[in-house]
This record gives sequence, structure tokens and C-alpha cells, in this order.
Amino acid sequence: MTLCSKQQVWKEVEKPMEVERRTVSLKALYIVYDADGTVAGELLYLLRKWFGKGHCAACDITHGPRKVKPEWTILQRTGWLGVPLFNIHRDEMEPKLRSTVSCALPCVAALVDNGDYLLLLQPNDLESCEGQVSRLQEKIVEALKDFGFQVNESCTTVEKSDLSDTCSTMLERPKDEDDAVVPL
Repeated sequence: MTLCSKQQVWKEVEKPMEVERRTVSLKALYIVYDADGTVAGELLYLLRKWFGKGHCAACDITHGPRKVKPEWTILQRTGWLGVPLFNIHRDEMEPKLRSTVSCALPCVAALVDNGDYLLLLQPNDLESCEGQVSRLQEKIVEALKDFGFQVNESCTTVEKSDLSDTCSTMLERPKDEDDAVVPL
């Protein structure tokens, strides 16, 4: 697996009626759960899921039966695609993200350098991942390309076989300032 620098995903934008071109780069990715982050919200979600009254496809991707999936933890710690990867609950969204997402939950949104958000993946996209982190990665890369971003192919996946090597490397390797690491 290759750790990526911050400028791994970008696109060039031509402004109409102008000669200027500028590069728009990805600043962060957000996976938003269809559940509240409060204790009551978590309990309500667990009860809904236990009684078969609903579930959150984003939770199925990031969490196993008892804990967070190791693949997900690695993606967050390494700053996959060279940007931080956040998982947040619907009650934790800032207003601008909430207006972009509207009521399409769970979802994946991207923050770009001008402060705008893009809705990359909607609930049916996350359902089609069938709880697999690798499928989520593929769908995110595909969505970014659909939006016109250039994606460095060497930074697009983390294989399960890489997990043990990556974990030990992360513990041994000093943190570089250019690493995009999400604080835990």
C-alpha cells in the first residue's frame, strides 16, 4: 500500500468567459450515518436494527458485529486519497453539509478547497457496497471521476493483506507533516 500526499485528487476548472484555469482539490471525505450520535440515538439505532426495522448501510461498511472494521481504521489513519476521512452522524453535520446532503442518508460527501460540498454517494450506492470497505473505495473513486476529478490510481485501495504490514509500519514510521491523519 502506498501512503498518499495531500494532492492526490484534483480537477482543473475553466471559468467561462475567462482564460484562467484553476485547480480544485479535494480536502476531506465524509461518510454520514443515518443515526444520531447521542447515547439515545445509538440505542435507538441498535433497537431498530435488532428488531429488523431498519439499518444504516454506512454503519454496515465501517463497523463489524462488535467493533470498527480494521480496514476502515487504516483508511482513516492513513488519510486515504491524501485527505482526511471522517465518519459523522446526521446530528453532527454542519449546516452547509446538511443542505448539500438534504435527506439522502446515509451518504458520502466530499469537501473541496473552496468550502463547497459534493454529494458523492447516496443511500442506494452505499447499500450496493454490501458492507465492504473495498467496494466503498471503488464507488468513491468512480464518483470523484464522474465529477471530473483526477485520481492518482496508486492511492485508491487498501487490501486486507496489507493491514498487518500497514499497522506495524504506522506504529514504526514517524508522522510526516504532509500526512493527512484523522485524530482519533
